[in-house]
Amino acid sequence: MSPWMALLLSGCSLLVALTGLVRTFVAGAKEETLRLLDHLAKLEERAALLEMKMGMFWRLVEEHLSGMLKKPTHAEMDALLDKLKAHTLTLAEAKRLRWWLERVYLANEIDAAQHRITAILVLAAVESVIHELERSTASSS
Repeated sequence: MSPWMALLLSGCSLLVALTGLVRTFVAGAKEETLRLLDHLAKLEERAALLEMKMGMFWRLVEEHLSGMLKKPTHAEMDALLDKLKAHTLTLAEAKRLRWWLERVYLANEIDAAQHRITAILVLAAVESVIHELERSTASSS
């Protein structure tokens, strides 16, 4: 056997070995990628479920608890609470309602604890509305 023939056979053997090694790494990477994609899909599903549950919670707060905070002496706040319940608040109105709730219920230490807790929950719902409106305004700009 000539030296060139031995060198050629050695080169081919090396090429076959390297190809096998690369295939092993690619197959392992593919399995890892598929596993990660499956995990990511499960996380997306859980995040969507959590988002849906939180949305339902805040909707219930907006629709049912906001009416408990109405006062005949605060017509503007009452109108804004009605708009919150109807889901028609603008960003400016949501910020104004936040101001009213903080002024009427949270700045006053004398107010009943039940009203303060309700106000805190409705205020959190208003903050959520503000966040959503600001995000939609920023994305449309």
